[in-house]
Amino acid sequence: MTMTATPIGARTGAIIFAFMGTVWWVVGAGASSSGVAALIAIGVAVGLVVGWFAVTRAHQTGAPAASTMRDFNRINLLQAIAILICALVAGRTGHPEWIPPIVTAIVGLHFLPLARVMQWRGHRIVGIGMLAVALAGVVMLLLGASVAPVLLVTGLACGVLLWIGAWALASAS
Repeated sequence: MTMTATPIGARTGAIIFAFMGTVWWVVGAGASSSGVAALIAIGVAVGLVVGWFAVTRAHQTGAPAASTMRDFNRINLLQAIAILICALVAGRTGHPEWIPPIVTAIVGLHFLPLARVMQWRGHRIVGIGMLAVALAGVVMLLLGASVAPVLLVTGLACGVLLWIGAWALASAS
């Protein structure tokens, strides 16, 4: 894998990571049995700090090559289709509790080819981290946990992983 001095789309990528980290955190926090408002406030505050760092620290390279954007768009389209299919199947078969770890795994998997496309190994690290979180969610379900604690764990953990990824990507540029 050829890496550039500044990862492709570093500023935009770091901002997306910061935003999506906040989304994951807020969704996970919503599954908490207590302290939801405080958890959401913490997540929004951290997301804003990480987003500010991404905007002010990351350098933006020029527009990515057409082939890079084509690959990026294909990977993200496949991710969206896979999430939709798995959510529909899990919901229609009466197993919506499997949606959080399945979505976490799909999102984690999509980062693996993005490491090559966007020329930043950190995508691979975030992806592997999210796969580990998905596995933790599966183990929780197999041990009898309900959907709320699984969503809490997957949401908060993925939020933190994405914030760390945003910070690292902004710092790498």
